[in-house]
Amino acid sequence: MLLVGEVTLASLAGIQRHAVRAAARTPTAFAEVAGLPARALAESHRPRLRAAMIGLAVGLPTALCFWQLLSADDAFRALGARLVDPCREGLLFAAWTLATGLAIS
Repeated sequence: MLLVGEVTLASLAGIQRHAVRAAARTPTAFAEVAGLPARALAESHRPRLRAAMIGLAVGLPTALCFWQLLSADDAFRALGARLVDPCREGLLFAAWTLATGLAIS
C-alpha cells in the first residue's frame, strides 16, 4: 500500500488486510527470487550453477563445523571475533533490504 494523497480512516483500516496479503505472498516471492539466477543464465551454464550450488551446500556446513572445532583455540576465537564484528552490519543491512523489498512488492 503506497500512501498517495490524503490518509483517511478508511485507508488506514485496510493496512492489516494488506499486511496479511503481503505475508501470504512471502513464500512465493522467495521462490521467485531463488529462481532468478537460473533463469538469467543461459541453458549451457546451468550445470555449472548446479555444481556451484551443491558445492556451497556441502562446503558451507563443513566450513562452519571446522570453525566450531577451531574456536577452542583462544587466538583463533579472537581472530574470528575481529572478522565477524565488521560483517554484522552488512548482513543486517542485506536482510532488512530483502525484507523491505518483499514487503513493498
